[in-house]
Amino acid sequence: MTALHRHDISDQLWNKIEPLCVGRKDQPGRTAKDNRLFINAVLFVIHEGGSWRSLPPEYGKWNTVFQRFRRAKEGYMAKNDGNFMETF
Repeated sequence: MTALHRHDISDQLWNKIEPLCVGRKDQPGRTAKDNRLFINAVLFVIHEGGSWRSLPPEYGKWNTVFQRFRRAKEGYMAKNDGNFMETF
């Protein structure tokens, strides 16, 4: 995959992250459209100051990406006693 922006994850890092992602084709349930694109979109928002509306269209619709991020964060918090930010 060619990087869209300077902060997109490298192939080497993606190979480490991919097995940890939910929604893979080898898992039951709904398959995510593109986990790597989603991770890169979140990284873009973080690097650019946190505005979801500034997300470039090549990452997808900003609201769709935001809703997926919100659901993932809520799921993580439910599993980890609400300590989302302490992870980082």
